[in-house]
Amino acid sequence: FIPPLTPGNSPPLVDAGTDQAVTLPANATLDGTLVSDDGVPIAAATTWSQVSGPGSVIFVDPNALDTTATFTLPGSYVLRLTADDGELKGSDEVAITVTGNAAVSFQDVRIAGTDPTDPSHSSDDAEEIDNAASSLDRFSTDLDMLFDRGVNRTNKIVGLRFNRVNVPPGATITNAYVQFQVDEASLADTSLTVQGEAADNPVTFGFEDKISPRPRTTAQVSWSPPPWMAIGKAGSDQRTPNIASIIQEIVDRPGWSSGNSLAIMISGSGGRTAEAFEGDPTAAPMLHVEYRLTVPEVVGLAQADAEAAIVAAGLTVGTVDFEDNDTVPAGAVISQNPGGGTQVAPGTAVDLVVLLGPAPVFLPLISK
Repeated sequence: FIPPLTPGNSPPLVDAGTDQAVTLPANATLDGTLVSDDGVPIAAATTWSQVSGPGSVIFVDPNALDTTATFTLPGSYVLRLTADDGELKGSDEVAITVTGNAAVSFQDVRIAGTDPTDPSHSSDDAEEIDNAASSLDRFSTDLDMLFDRGVNRTNKIVGLRFNRVNVPPGATITNAYVQFQVDEASLADTSLTVQGEAADNPVTFGFEDKISPRPRTTAQVSWSPPPWMAIGKAGSDQRTPNIASIIQEIVDRPGWSSGNSLAIMISGSGGRTAEAFEGDPTAAPMLHVEYRLTVPEVVGLAQADAEAAIVAAGLTVGTVDFEDNDTVPAGAVISQNPGGGTQVAPGTAVDLVVLLGPAPVFLPLISK
């Protein structure tokens, strides 16, 4: 059964803008236009999506007409802008040609369950209550940042711990944020401060491991979120500002390893209420991290040392060629591609040319 259309409804019309060419690490600035919309039966909602391309596309705000797109790999991409009024849709596409080799990688890590006997519980999102005992609420169905209207109390700080963050040591963090989903509508003026825990691999939150006593990163980011009025909304208004400086400080720690956990702490005043793991695991807070790796300079190193440095940087050893040379010790690397200092994606192959040593000298035969 197909319901009848609302009388007078026509498909919305959109324009995705002109085709573009960008060179990594630059992003594409998308300039969409809602050309026409009759508002019947409701105002059309717009969404950007990826149609094709060799890598992934990250939209800063996929629901905004004007937004920014980041590409993980060079190549040819097609992006689509769609408008949907609930009955009819209209769309338009734009082609983006991406060149360069400074590809970005990204990872999304959502709060996960921590109790093996009860997968519906997680102690990785918690509220520390502003009272004499600094009581800890680890199993609430929502996260109150920071005033809790339901019980008329104020939280001192909120903690979020993300597990298995696969960002290699030495990575350059280009963008990062925590994405929330609205659990309760709120208009109150809110001023928050986001910091990280200054630890290599923090443990989950507990009554012996509360939030506020933990060491915090020097880097911090202020956040004044606009009103959250639509329950279930998870867009740019429910996202922290760029917290790349916080994540960079953590992954630059000497003890950081890919796959470690990291913790984010939010303090301040006001009130915004987000979904917690116990409320909806699929809508729990999510950490988004974008990063690039830097190729190490290995020219002059012995082949084995050069290959070890490449692997330690999260890259792979590519083709190894050998060449005669009289000026460099045998077994040393005399050239590499990409060169040292180049920003690339994880797993990028680095090709080497290694010295065999001086070319053999053949003397003429002298007969007696």
